[in-house]
Amino acid sequence: MKKGRSITRSALTLIVLFSTVLAAAMALPRHRAEAKYREVAVCIDFREGLAFARRMGIPPDRYFADLAKLGVGWLAIEEDTLRTLAEAGDIWLMSGSEFAALVAGDAEVAPRAAVAADGAAVAGGNGDGNPHAWSLEAWTTVVVPMTEEGAALLASRLHVRLHPSVDVRTVPWNDTQAYIISLPMGEAGPVNLGIRPSSIALASRVGMDVVVRFSNWPGISEKWIDTAVREAAAGGGRRIAVFSGTEIMGYPALVRHTARALASHDIAYGDIEFSPQAGAAEIIAGLGGDFVRVHSISRAEVDKGLSVDTMVERYVRAARERNIRLMYTRPLNRQLDSRQLEELNREFFSKLSESLVDAGFGLGHPGSLDRIGAGLLPAAGLVLGIAAAGLLIVDLMCAVPLAIAAGLLAVAAAGFAGLWAMGYEVLSRQAAALAAAVLFPSLSAFVLLKPFDETPQGFAGWAWAALKRLVVASACSVSGGLVLAACITTSAFMLKANQFLGVKLMHVAPFATLLLAYWHYYVRRPGESWLRSIVRIANSPVLLWHAAAAAVIAALGLVYIVRTGNTSSISLLPSSAEQAMRAILERVLPARPRTKEFLIGHPAFIASIGLLAAGGTALLLPASALAMIGQVSIVNTFAHLHTPIGLTLVRVALGLALGAAVGLVAAPMVVWAYRLANRSLRSAG
Repeated sequence: MKKGRSITRSALTLIVLFSTVLAAAMALPRHRAEAKYREVAVCIDFREGLAFARRMGIPPDRYFADLAKLGVGWLAIEEDTLRTLAEAGDIWLMSGSEFAALVAGDAEVAPRAAVAADGAAVAGGNGDGNPHAWSLEAWTTVVVPMTEEGAALLASRLHVRLHPSVDVRTVPWNDTQAYIISLPMGEAGPVNLGIRPSSIALASRVGMDVVVRFSNWPGISEKWIDTAVREAAAGGGRRIAVFSGTEIMGYPALVRHTARALASHDIAYGDIEFSPQAGAAEIIAGLGGDFVRVHSISRAEVDKGLSVDTMVERYVRAARERNIRLMYTRPLNRQLDSRQLEELNREFFSKLSESLVDAGFGLGHPGSLDRIGAGLLPAAGLVLGIAAAGLLIVDLMCAVPLAIAAGLLAVAAAGFAGLWAMGYEVLSRQAAALAAAVLFPSLSAFVLLKPFDETPQGFAGWAWAALKRLVVASACSVSGGLVLAACITTSAFMLKANQFLGVKLMHVAPFATLLLAYWHYYVRRPGESWLRSIVRIANSPVLLWHAAAAAVIAALGLVYIVRTGNTSSISLLPSSAEQAMRAILERVLPARPRTKEFLIGHPAFIASIGLLAAGGTALLLPASALAMIGQVSIVNTFAHLHTPIGLTLVRVALGLALGAAVGLVAAPMVVWAYRLANRSLRSAG
């Protein structure tokens, strides 16, 4: 190696090491914040819990008080609508034509109901001849309060809730007054009137705090948002808002106002895992990161007959592995065994609370994750390391003069700082993280494919060489993972308000570098230019087995891509055997290693080195492609910022240890099969 090239490579390597150390140092505040963030809230859906209590013949106060003793400290209360108030007997809901018929048939009520509060006549027909008359037809709805709470809700909230274009008039009705709304029954029924005060009072009586479930609707006003939040906050106790439906209250124009209203009453926001809601990013930004991640098992899933142990494991895993701090539960309505439903539910809630405590969590108000995140200067130091990793890849194939390398590093840092300064901090973090996710595992491709200076002899020789290279390559990938994580370590990224971008790209791009490394070491002839080498390859004949191999690789590649990321247009779920294996590993290990690492990537890495030692360069490319899956997976594991950093490191280490063990058992068989097939082909030839 020429001296100038050696100096460049050494300088770039030192910069990469510096960025790794910097990333590791930046991981410490994150680890401390995660270690402090240990309080978990367990809540139950109020409406479903109330229905269960009534079905079992249990007084609601006693039912929820018993749950509170079992560790369920929160009650999730949805807004009441005109329809639910009618179902509860608090109001009487009828169409205008029904009301008109009722009035017409009541000689005592008719005179008093014939004049609205503003003096306008209320006609039973179409109001002809009276310009101020209303026609009480099917397109109007009449609401009559039947209880004191129903009357109070209508009086204080109905006018605020309805859009100004909706006309509301009142007429005397017995000892109260009826509200005539210019909406048909189908549209009036879903009109929400906020959280019922008596439900909040019940939560207070049984010693529970409240998760308030606000909803959004077209034409929502600032006045209604203020009213709904203020009324929900009344009565004392702590509050978390988990919005119903697919939108945040106030979306699209008034989300920031909702955030201000929540903040003014010290109400945190609960972000539902796996259920994105429009406006979530805006409300998180408006609250300055004061939010809690929520995990829920839907009613449909519960009714499928999930076992108590399965549901408890899901909730505990969500807390331990994904920083979920609000567990949204529902009662079990299906008898799973010989036990009565009451006993089954009691076991579920008590086991959930006990398991969370056994896992090191407390039961209470989750609070907020401490705000963390590096500023521009440390982030620029990380970018220098990322750029140095990219230049190392280039230098491994062709010499990069030191002056040019220094200039390119300066350009990378300046470009990153400029993007940040223009107000694109999140984008600049995402771009740097994606570059780290692609470049660092690409470095491991050169570690994997580099020819031996001296071929190791025997199983012990190549196995030891394979283990050393696996450690070095994995160190490159862990370095990339740490740098990636450090680039996007902020509270918003950790709680998934902002997300790492480019998951598909990071799973594909390193394989292009693998092809370059293979071409550089095994296809390009000594002294051959890039262009001449490409022309020679392009002019090579394509055999039938080449086409067949390409088809198989394409199919496997599709499966690989489909299995990456959180969502896909193609569903390809793990097999039942794989799911069973995952469940076992989760029970016996502190963190489940990723299947693609310990069963595919790392064993294939050891097999690749065995093939390289045996001279099997023909099979080296497909074997090394499988090996790269493990390296890419290591980096991708660090991209899951909602997983605590300590757990990520344990998962990667366990995957490496198990993968090495599997590889040392399986790889000798692969090498033996290659040698046997090679001897057979030679004999046949």
